[in-house]
Amino acid sequence: MIDGAAVDERIYEIKRFIEKPLPSEAPSNLVAVGVYVLTPEVLSWLTTMRPGPSGELRLADAFQQMLAHDRPLYGQEFNGTWLDTGDKLGFIKATIQLGLKNKEIGPELKKFIKTLSL
Repeated sequence: MIDGAAVDERIYEIKRFIEKPLPSEAPSNLVAVGVYVLTPEVLSWLTTMRPGPSGELRLADAFQQMLAHDRPLYGQEFNGTWLDTGDKLGFIKATIQLGLKNKEIGPELKKFIKTLSL
């Protein structure tokens, strides 16, 4: 989840990242979807970091460090569909939705779904 302020049409200056807040604590309806344009500065921040509990370096952690040091960070809002694959049901929903749109398997998948007793 992103907390930020609009600086132009669909452009936001990001103030902080909040990982999976409760709906009542969400500062906005904006999320980071994993598509980034990175400057060399971001990569420099990553080299100063230690892996987190998962053993991975996370861009969100580098972004937080940059923000803590008053470095600017911007995001662009776009229109699209959010497919949350972070849990089993979300993964299945995303798979079905994308499968139905796929030219190769979509027609057969649609036929299969129609045969199910729903």
